[in-house]
Amino acid sequence: MVERSFIYTVIGVLFLFSFAVVITLVAPRYVDSSWIDPSSEYQLQMYEVSDPYSYISNSATGSYELQFVQRAVNGFTLFAYVEGPTVKIEAPEELQKYVTKGDDETLKLTSRLLILEEKKSGHFELTDPKQDELFVYSSVEGALENWVDEDFTLLEEPKVPYQKNKGVLYVKNPQEYRVREIHTPKGVGFTYDSKGHQIASIEELTSSPFSFVSRKDLIQQGEHIYAIEGCWYCHTDQTRTLVQDVVANGWEDYPAPPSTANEYIFQYTSFPGTKRNGP
Repeated sequence: MVERSFIYTVIGVLFLFSFAVVITLVAPRYVDSSWIDPSSEYQLQMYEVSDPYSYISNSATGSYELQFVQRAVNGFTLFAYVEGPTVKIEAPEELQKYVTKGDDETLKLTSRLLILEEKKSGHFELTDPKQDELFVYSSVEGALENWVDEDFTLLEEPKVPYQKNKGVLYVKNPQEYRVREIHTPKGVGFTYDSKGHQIASIEELTSSPFSFVSRKDLIQQGEHIYAIEGCWYCHTDQTRTLVQDVVANGWEDYPAPPSTANEYIFQYTSFPGTKRNGP
């Protein structure tokens, strides 16, 4: 009798475990595909197009400010050269078609790598560096990106899949990132200088003294630290259905929706939970 009860117990445990695996890992794929798909095209392009090509480093002066550089690739990255109230772009006749004038209703995008060079007059000149890759900086820094999903046109046939989408990420008014050496109380550093040294390769960019790291690698490092330090013991990586979560992660008039699985599809390790002692 005891032996039969033991066998039934083992079978029951195996059944419950298998049932849990099916419900959590298999069933969602057939019940609602949105649970495992990216939540938006923006989310997908941030992961595939922006994060691996955006680089961050500490300030050369030892302050808390960061320095941001983007790896621009001819034929892959999308660019916009846009005039505004304080931005005037001069271009030779063959490059004028790439400039979006202040009164244009449609944003012009191109995958051709061109660079804006600042002139003494305060204006910019659009030039062709005749290189397949350059490190550039633009008007957007950090975690935000330029995004457009209406009133834009691509001046060439799409060369990579993401360029065919209804909405795309792009780099606005890129300038080549060059540096010069500076001396600080903490030692020798570097700062941007349009006439300075050109960074020639990824190896140079990521080595000392520049030590830039891609945003994709920083995200992975953050997840690793979060895991090994046990932060998930008290801090759940999840907006739960509780009032304090949906309001705290949104605001009173427009609460944030509870988390769904597609918010975690790009994470190497996910940390959702049901308990939070910390904020």
